[in-house]
Amino acid sequence: MSTAANNGSEKDELVIRDESSVLSAQAGGLTSAFKEQWMVISHPFTNNKGLLNSLSNRGILVPVLLSLVFSGLLASGVTQPSERVNTFLLVTLSVWIGEALVIASAIFIGASVASIQGVRLLSYGLLPLIFAVCLCVNVTGPWLRALLVTPCFMWSSYATVPAIATASPSTRRSLVTYPIFFYYMCLSWMILVATSSI
Repeated sequence: MSTAANNGSEKDELVIRDESSVLSAQAGGLTSAFKEQWMVISHPFTNNKGLLNSLSNRGILVPVLLSLVFSGLLASGVTQPSERVNTFLLVTLSVWIGEALVIASAIFIGASVASIQGVRLLSYGLLPLIFAVCLCVNVTGPWLRALLVTPCFMWSSYATVPAIATASPSTRRSLVTYPIFFYYMCLSWMILVATSSI
């Protein structure tokens, strides 16, 4: 009877070890995915033609977190709690509807990009704008805020445009890239407007 109890406890121990190894593998996969995407966004001047292919195997968790962090940072500067919720919802909807429109436009024009890949790419492009929000919180002058937001806008745009442009027909690349610039310009304008009230 003691050997049966030992076998049962060994099986339980194996199951616990297997579950912990699966969890650590998933966490490692998420970490490696974030590191890989961070390298693309943090080094926008490198060749990132294979970025869309690498995005096909990644989850949607990090892009959702980035959009929620962006929305939360912009909403944190609002003084009234009811307006804070409205600002958070408005920014979140603007981010996700804007991404959907940009990707739908790219697909309609003829870019060979999957919708989830495009959403992931545009969401990872939010990272420089998140830095801009963090920098603009303590800046009072509107021109200084504009000087801080402009490089982050260009960084976001330049980090995402080459990947989607290479997946589009060469005769229509400007039509595909224009909505990306407009999308990040709208988000940058939201940063300038929201941080002016902080």
